[in-house]
Amino acid sequence: MTKIHWTTSFALLLALPLLGCVHASLPTAPVSLESPSAKLIGPTPWAPFEEWAVIRSGGSEIHAYFAGDRRQRKPLVVLVQGSQCLPLFMIGKRPDGRERKVSTALFSEFTAAQLERVHVVWVERRGLQSFGPLPPSEEAAERLAHCTTAHGGVSKRERVADVAAVADAFARSPFVESIYVVGHSEGAYVASGVVKQLGHSVKAVGLLSGPGPTQFFDWLVQARRDNDSQAALRVLRDMVWLTSGNATGDYRGAAIERQLTYSIESTSIDDLAQSKVPIFVAQGTEDSKAPVESSDLFVAEALRDRERRIRYLTLPGLDHGYRDAKSGKDYAPHVLDAFLDWALSGAKGRSIVAGFALVDQATDRIAK
Repeated sequence: MTKIHWTTSFALLLALPLLGCVHASLPTAPVSLESPSAKLIGPTPWAPFEEWAVIRSGGSEIHAYFAGDRRQRKPLVVLVQGSQCLPLFMIGKRPDGRERKVSTALFSEFTAAQLERVHVVWVERRGLQSFGPLPPSEEAAERLAHCTTAHGGVSKRERVADVAAVADAFARSPFVESIYVVGHSEGAYVASGVVKQLGHSVKAVGLLSGPGPTQFFDWLVQARRDNDSQAALRVLRDMVWLTSGNATGDYRGAAIERQLTYSIESTSIDDLAQSKVPIFVAQGTEDSKAPVESSDLFVAEALRDRERRIRYLTLPGLDHGYRDAKSGKDYAPHVLDAFLDWALSGAKGRSIVAGFALVDQATDRIAK
């Protein structure tokens, strides 16, 4: 299995090598579930995931990929991907005939130790379904990654509704004890929206590489870092234009509706302002897509609520996908463990942690 690095080009995506996949065994016998909206489709070519369909009242389906032992009742972590409108899992063939697996998910491998603690479910974007072939070319991949209302969804409202439907459906399943939501990049904005919609039925939320005030602030930070006052002015003037009611078309490669719903109509700060759900934030300091200053501002705002339970983990030298910018080492699985350690132990207190202490603890536990 190969995970797409979040700064990898589509051309490199198509040339990724074959790797193995770590998984834990699941029961092979079918399990009957009394759930009106969640339907088990069956096993997938990507162990240990099962494919599920969540069917809503209007008849539309959202695909989801579940991993865990359904014979045991455990917490469920609902995972939300970033902005790419590509399937979570794709399978192709190498020239020599060997199978090649590629994932756009930040977490596509789960150890037996992790699945002993929790179940996990990835929510596919609307209109998409995994386990199809890889795009045949870089151009085809770029076309496929472009979001529309039917292909992946455009607005924050759409994605929040989809993820909330999946979380609500699984919450009624007999093998689910409680619900946690973790979003990466754009998925962090979706996760906060899900908390606003579902309230305290979510035990804790993880916002990874993304919970800034707005993406416009991200662009402003980059402009100021570059000492480019004109670029900063353009960002602010663009906001004036986008909020005028006359803006149409695309903006910075995405539909204007996306910018309006994610960055103007509501933000993670807005979503969680009245919530008491505990918040975990993890941010790499070398993230070129979501600058650390944006997460700093989000956390500073969250800390104004004196009763807010929050942990902020900053990771020096790590990029948007939690890879070391110099060595390339992937720390993403350990960031997930740091979230689980905190959330499953009661998500207590308010703590600001810089460095790898929490990640190292998670790594040590995995090794044992």
